[in-house]
Amino acid sequence: MNLFKKRAFRQGTFATAITIFGVMVILVLNFVFSTLSNNFNWRIDLTEERMFEITQESIDFLATLDKDVNIFVLNTEDEFVNAAQPFTFQANEVIRKYEFFGERVNLEYVDLIRNPTFVARFAELDLLPNQILVESPQTGRHKIIGFHDLFNIVTGQGGQATVRSSRAEQVMTSAILNVTSDRQIRISVLSGYNQAELPAFINLLEMNNYEIVHENLFTIEDIDSEATIALLIAPARDITEDDLRKIDRFLNNNNEYGRTLFFITGADHAPMSQMPNLSAWLAEWGISVGDDALFEMDPSYRFFLDNPYISFVNYSTNPLAQDLSHSVRAQDLLAVSFNSNPISILFAEQGARRVYPLLQTTEFSGVFPEHGDLTEYDFTGPHPMLALSTITRFQGVERLNAHVLVSSSWASFSPAVLGEMNFANSEYFLEVLDTLAQREDTVRIQDKTFSIATIQTTLAQNRIINVFFIVLLPVGLLASGIVVWLIRRHR
Repeated sequence: MNLFKKRAFRQGTFATAITIFGVMVILVLNFVFSTLSNNFNWRIDLTEERMFEITQESIDFLATLDKDVNIFVLNTEDEFVNAAQPFTFQANEVIRKYEFFGERVNLEYVDLIRNPTFVARFAELDLLPNQILVESPQTGRHKIIGFHDLFNIVTGQGGQATVRSSRAEQVMTSAILNVTSDRQIRISVLSGYNQAELPAFINLLEMNNYEIVHENLFTIEDIDSEATIALLIAPARDITEDDLRKIDRFLNNNNEYGRTLFFITGADHAPMSQMPNLSAWLAEWGISVGDDALFEMDPSYRFFLDNPYISFVNYSTNPLAQDLSHSVRAQDLLAVSFNSNPISILFAEQGARRVYPLLQTTEFSGVFPEHGDLTEYDFTGPHPMLALSTITRFQGVERLNAHVLVSSSWASFSPAVLGEMNFANSEYFLEVLDTLAQREDTVRIQDKTFSIATIQTTLAQNRIINVFFIVLLPVGLLASGIVVWLIRRHR
């Protein structure tokens, strides 16, 4: 009997054909949907904080870009993703979103070892693997994002470093804004009086498109005329009258105003009582800073019950304070005060100057008494711990302002505070400075915490999964079809 006419052969052949057809359909569908997924970003982020997406603020910002932007990740994608799993996987997914949502954004992964031409192109830069280089050909400006800048890394007891949250979107959006912006606000960080340092705060300002310059107040003739804000951080000795006149000239700006001095006191340096020149200068602006420490006894504002010097603080109720805290209040976030000195408002209004408390303690606060035992008479709050003094003049109908902003809590700008998502300090102080500098090109992005449960794969693992579903599974189905056919044939 002819083999091709046998019923078992016909059935087996039909079953094999169906199997092969099914495998081909699976392969085609897998290819089609994989291509569509890559081209149209067909992925679902099921994490609570949308860890692998960018916010609408960044998407809207990318839609308004009027300049080209190149993003160079300085490694192969595989090596970058595997550098610090699972954190770099999340960062890579975020970085990819900028090319997807930005029509003028180009993303490339560059292996520095295999691309000497690229290294030569940026010979003046000290390029390292896993850095990210953002540039705009139109402006000629570039910004290097360090690998560790992508994350908020905190050091706990014992010196152990922990990645608390992702800053990938924050630094990427800021870098693009930095290289494409037509105007950068310059901040002069003043030195010369053994000032304390706040590197975390300076880094925060740089990431948010502020240009930082450092000047020795004692040696310069005048503060940088291009600076809009001058930052004076906890001097260890009194400022000379000559240098205070430099600050006066800076704020006056040839009678054009538009300048701000941000003075931060504390840091266990010389108390204000030992700085008569600076104290008298502040008094002219209606602000006085005491030497003692503020305590907070309202349990709902204290997160360390055994430490009354660390607490949340309220936003003052005056219209200006409410306006400056609009964004953080909308998120139900409070700022934190660490080891604050008391601020006194010497006058609310005098001539062209007006003074406003911005942050303050509760009514269950006060200045800690020397005898150490608190009584009901020691609860003298609320006490300001951030105050703003503004001088105003009119040029026709145009209102010109100069500002002196005073914070009595140096520790409120420490890395642990600025990097904590549950504290408003980072976003709040940025909002205050942006407003005082009359800055409009701002995009403020919150960190995204890693305290979530997610399933993540490396690119290598992803390829293994693809090989399984694209090759091994179809081949297995085909083999099983052949086996079934052979079994039926020999029955």
